[in-house]
Amino acid sequence: DFSAGEPRVTDGRTYRFETREQLGRCLSVALPEWLPLSPSNATDSSPVTPGAWNAAVSDDGEWAWIDHEGAVRRDEGCAGPVTGRAERMLFVGPRIWVLTHETLYRIDGRSLQLLGSEDRGDIVDVAGDGTGGAWLLGQTSIRHVDANGRSLPSSVASQETADAIAVAGDAIALLRTSRNRLTLHSKGQPVEIELSEVLGDDGPRFRAESLSANKLGFLLEGRWDGQAGVLLLDRHGEPSAWGAWDGLKPQLALLAGSDLYAVSLAEGWVKQFVGAAQAGGTVWLTPALESETLAGDWLRADVAAILPENAT
Repeated sequence: DFSAGEPRVTDGRTYRFETREQLGRCLSVALPEWLPLSPSNATDSSPVTPGAWNAAVSDDGEWAWIDHEGAVRRDEGCAGPVTGRAERMLFVGPRIWVLTHETLYRIDGRSLQLLGSEDRGDIVDVAGDGTGGAWLLGQTSIRHVDANGRSLPSSVASQETADAIAVAGDAIALLRTSRNRLTLHSKGQPVEIELSEVLGDDGPRFRAESLSANKLGFLLEGRWDGQAGVLLLDRHGEPSAWGAWDGLKPQLALLAGSDLYAVSLAEGWVKQFVGAAQAGGTVWLTPALESETLAGDWLRADVAAILPENAT
């Protein structure tokens, strides 16, 4: 129990950390949870008009989409700029980002006013940074821009060839679909994640097709042994939840807050799986803990033993 240095009584099965540095020395291992992705386990809604080309949802549950005429919308009222069909659409804080075959658009999320655009150039993909800005995946670099489109010093060089980028907190994930591999950049050295056996040798095989994220973690759409479904990873790249679509054929899956959304753009329906982004558990592994006493340092150990009768 981390209590910011303040003493707190525990039940004997809880560790109390005096500092965040101590907590940071622990290792965590995720316990992935199977998600029943069927209509009976979802909540129905229709925030998107049928025939939309693309859609995006903010972490606050606000929706935007591109209608069949290529215009950005928030509702059936006034339309925003005409961007055409998008390869990626994001609703990040106060901004909507749209990446088309030729152009990257930056749009105000409330008024739908076009704030700026630039030629796509070598931009492969775009990911939100959680505050309205975006990370732009290029051929040789990952460029970070703020909500006003200005470059930030957090931009980094990259020699990797990737198809997609997503950002969760301070972790940047790059997906290379041809190798079915995810590279996670966070603190320290990059971590390579082989996705085919992400659930272990005895689990189903996964083949990733797309990548997205929100502040809680990453969402990969793909196939489990050939059946369409999703894989959720936490910000450390550990699997937290997984599942195959059962009775649903969504064209798009999205994360918003703690929920997972399945979207049919053609028919305009949305299935909301409440709490799916927080599914799964975690096992914490602590380093050896020492206590200072008058007799010196010692390690606490709780021991249970069954002794013969009359033994002491």
